[in-house]
Amino acid sequence: SLIRRSCLVAVGALGFDPRVTDLIRLGLDDDDQMVVAGAVYAMGRTASESWTPELLDFLRSEDAELRFEASRAAGLLGDMDTVPELADLVYDVDLEVRAAALAALGSIGGPAAIRVLREAGQDEEFEEEEIIDEALDEAHLTIDPLEWQS
Repeated sequence: SLIRRSCLVAVGALGFDPRVTDLIRLGLDDDDQMVVAGAVYAMGRTASESWTPELLDFLRSEDAELRFEASRAAGLLGDMDTVPELADLVYDVDLEVRAAALAALGSIGGPAAIRVLREAGQDEEFEEEEIIDEALDEAHLTIDPLEWQS
């Protein structure tokens, strides 16, 4: 199962090949949770926003590992449509999911993601200040200074 997961993650980078899509779909239907998690992450590695609807479902999963991998995949895809779901995950009960959501928001960037990161940074209950700072630094790299409005 670790080998199948690793293979899915590796082939995800070849995402424009229809065979990769088929392999990821097979992984998503696998009985082994580790393989499913690898397939979720592989969706992000394809750089194809065609996976966004499925990714949104995994961002809402009850399973923390799947939310974690979906957050990482969302950051790789960079699709703004995932920002609202990632914003919810910033307050997830699982620390790793929160960290992955924050990092993904930084990777995606844009005004909406920056607002979420700033709000999280102002929340005194947040212990992830360093992650938020890094995510904000990365998010600001995605903004065209001529288009930014706070």
